[in-house]
Amino acid sequence: MAVPRLNTSAINFLLKGRGGLVDRHFSRHAANVERACKALAPAETGRLKASITTKRTVAGPLVIWHIGSPLRYAPYPNCGTGTHVGHGPICAKRAPKLVFVWRGRKWVVDCVSGQPPQRFMIEGLRRGQPYPVTPLPC
Repeated sequence: MAVPRLNTSAINFLLKGRGGLVDRHFSRHAANVERACKALAPAETGRLKASITTKRTVAGPLVIWHIGSPLRYAPYPNCGTGTHVGHGPICAKRAPKLVFVWRGRKWVVDCVSGQPPQRFMIEGLRRGQPYPVTPLPC
């Protein structure tokens, strides 16, 4: 009786290889999630939207797609700041007042409440792929 032999390199290519069946399937979902996150991201200058990218990593038996932004300020529009996340108001530390320009007008204030979370990344994940999503705290 013949013993079947598994072509492990072909199986690994299908599961983990670039262009394999599983890679194509999940790459499509990752592209959909990236597109949804960019569509939902707040845009004043467009820098945050433009910085959202997808990166594929193979770590042993796992294939991981990272979708996010390398910008230092990227978590703040998504997770919120100040009183909206329980940290209290944002006040000046090295000056007597906060001074900023918003919508062409100069503002001088003691403190601001911060910005509310917009959760565009988790909502983009929900819209971009068919699998259930459980959000983690920011």
